[in-house]
Amino acid sequence: YAERGERLDEAESLIRRALEISPDDGFFVDSLGWVFFQRGQYDRAVELLERAVELVPDDATIIEHLGDAYLRSGKPQEALRVFRDAVAKAKETEQIQRIRGKIHELENRPRGAASDL
Repeated sequence: YAERGERLDEAESLIRRALEISPDDGFFVDSLGWVFFQRGQYDRAVELLERAVELVPDDATIIEHLGDAYLRSGKPQEALRVFRDAVAKAKETEQIQRIRGKIHELENRPRGAASDL
């Protein structure tokens, strides 16, 4: 549900139950962070996704999620940094291409749109 942005309250409830059983499962933490992302609560999403990356530092999808949350939180420099990390760890061609597109878009923003890059 969280990935598709559907039934977010139900998704959150299920994820929180899973986290009661496995509080240090980075994939569950990522899913909860993505629920907050889908709701537009980007600062909370960043907090959770940073923790998820700490727990699972080599998962390109979790890292990409963090980059998406940084970008929506108005932190393009951090987003660019983690997207570069994600693309280096990605294994699937489709994901590599998608992340490279995000990197390209950030690197080619007009002056002032990403002045802190």
